[in-house]
Amino acid sequence: MAEPRRRLSLFDCIAIGINGIIGSGIFLLPGWVALGAKSLSPLAFVACGALCTLVALCYAEVGGMFERSGGTYLYAREAFGNEVGFGVGWLVLVSCILGYAAIARGFGDQARDLLHLAPWTASLIAPALVLLLGLANWRGVKSGARTSDVLTVVKVVALLLFVLGGVFFIRGEQLTSLGTPDLKGFGEGMVSALFALSGFEFVAVVAGQTDNPRRNIPLSIVGSLVGAVVLYSLIQLVVIGVLPQVAVPQTPANAAPMAAAASVFGDGPAALAVRVAALISMMGFCSGSALVGPQLFASLAQDGVVPKLVARLHPRHGTPNVAIAVVTVLAAGAAALVDFNELAEMTIITLFAQYVPTCLAVIVFRRWRPDAKRLFRVPLGALIPLAALAVMSMLITRIKTD
Repeated sequence: MAEPRRRLSLFDCIAIGINGIIGSGIFLLPGWVALGAKSLSPLAFVACGALCTLVALCYAEVGGMFERSGGTYLYAREAFGNEVGFGVGWLVLVSCILGYAAIARGFGDQARDLLHLAPWTASLIAPALVLLLGLANWRGVKSGARTSDVLTVVKVVALLLFVLGGVFFIRGEQLTSLGTPDLKGFGEGMVSALFALSGFEFVAVVAGQTDNPRRNIPLSIVGSLVGAVVLYSLIQLVVIGVLPQVAVPQTPANAAPMAAAASVFGDGPAALAVRVAALISMMGFCSGSALVGPQLFASLAQDGVVPKLVARLHPRHGTPNVAIAVVTVLAAGAAALVDFNELAEMTIITLFAQYVPTCLAVIVFRRWRPDAKRLFRVPLGALIPLAALAVMSMLITRIKTD
């Protein structure tokens, strides 16, 4: 079987990571973060980002050990055997497809509302988006990556414009009016921030398509996470500095804080721009999922977890065309059925399925593969992987029980 052509640059990988993180959450979650962390809510993103960095460092080490695609599935299989790898691979694949479908459906819902279309049109818009992105990836990995790159740049620029426009409307007294949270409230704010910051692990799946995976994968994982943390913290600062009711449940400011804040900047046009930016952001997330999902599916096929046919490459484009077709059809079909509100639960499953085995794999590989080539080594031995497991497990448990 032909080897996939390596066409993804460092910038492509960073774009995939950013698209995995910045989806729909930042347009909806600042109100919930402020509800718990109050005036310190920008710091909740910073604190949660620091904790996610522990996990990202684990991904950076194990990601730099391998040159083929697979991500968490590959790490789990190599560290714990075929049985564990089989379970992790299937769980991550299913979660990826369902999450892809959910965000696509969210895109359909938002586009329908923005254009004042009939309710049933969302069930057509969502699958249409999935099919278009599938076609872009079928034409070549670089084509799919270029789509991801463009959408990443557009949505990051839009979010930066929101920050630059909003900073002039921040009121000092408003920043402190929410009060200081207790430890429990700050933790609740971090829980919401955790949901928004997950997704940096997307890039590890496409190592086999990367020009220099041992360098690009670690740098892009950490780089995309740090970039998202900085951007989210600035957005949160603008939101709490502009909106008096951002921490009041069931108010427009709490439910859609960025759109509400933008209406302060420029009334209708600014709010419209934020809604369009939300659509672009969702499309960007979907473009990342459209690229990552088939790569993971093809990796499972290469190892015999699913029929080898799935890993077959297109003779001209060099893409896993069968895997792309299957993932596209499944995601397009589910996009008409999956409830967008269930995305949080599916994300929790993905977090457990990916973060826990990857952190443990660092310890296992240090013990059984001490001489393996690593571009990056997590400092302090097993302390960081164990700390990442402890803190992430605590926060994930809070999500489940809240």
